[in-house]
Amino acid sequence: VFLAETDRNLVKLELDLYWATKGGADPVAYFTKWPGRFPLVHIKDMSKDATRSMVDLGTGRIDFRRIFQKARRAGIKHYFVEHDQPRDALVFARKAIGWALRSYARASAETADWVRAYVEVNADRLSGLSTREELKHM
Repeated sequence: VFLAETDRNLVKLELDLYWATKGGADPVAYFTKWPGRFPLVHIKDMSKDATRSMVDLGTGRIDFRRIFQKARRAGIKHYFVEHDQPRDALVFARKAIGWALRSYARASAETADWVRAYVEVNADRLSGLSTREELKHM
């Protein structure tokens, strides 16, 4: 109701992909119904078991490739990579950033070009990632 009753040029939302999915919503359906209204998204993954708890990115059930393929339609400009209770926050951060960049690159040729450019410009900042060389050659 909120999106339907507000001006698309004035009201944008920040969508948490984990909580939307856990609540039974399909983020891609939201992007299709309300294009350009989601400039900010939170990326967290959900376990494959019945608990549907938060897990490290890439180990769960959320189909991020499908979501990232609709990033332009959604209007996504910023991604917040998160885990509310990681076992080791620094290990999670290193793995998650590399995973997110690789996954985003696999979504389309356009996103792959963006990731290559990002890695090239930010090579020094990414030097702690074991995936830096892999990211350069996507």
